[in-house]
Amino acid sequence: YYRTDTHWRQERITDVAERLAQAMGVTLTQNYEESVLERDFYGVYCGQSALPLAPESIHYLINDAIRDCTVYDYQNNRTGTVYAMENPSAQRGRELVLFRDSFGSSIAPLLLSGYSRITLVDIRYIQPDYLGQFIDFEDCDVLFLYSSLVLNNSDTLK
Repeated sequence: YYRTDTHWRQERITDVAERLAQAMGVTLTQNYEESVLERDFYGVYCGQSALPLAPESIHYLINDAIRDCTVYDYQNNRTGTVYAMENPSAQRGRELVLFRDSFGSSIAPLLLSGYSRITLVDIRYIQPDYLGQFIDFEDCDVLFLYSSLVLNNSDTLK
């Protein structure tokens, strides 16, 4: 976690991604290059603490699977940020549907080398009744990954 935020540090959760992948029967490529975002990060607690906290650095991991991945955003009908990820270099053509909050954003790229497609779903923003219009769950692995903040405040989930 960050000192000033409740989110995972991606560079420190490769073992979590590996354990999840093993439990779902996929093999991941662990060849990552670590990069650092070129701007300072002030987590949510930085402003709330009323203390002069120093900014942190965001480190992120990249490899060929992540680099080659394209992402399509159904909500905005464009290639871009979240929902369905296509990975032409994945092993075995498996698919994953990841129900998540922002914690899933950190770990999803680490799971890319094991799946040809990862669909990210945040049911805080889409009615579950509509999921069948966007997602085919047949022959997919399904993972629910939410932070304790969301689980302990379940009214945020629809």
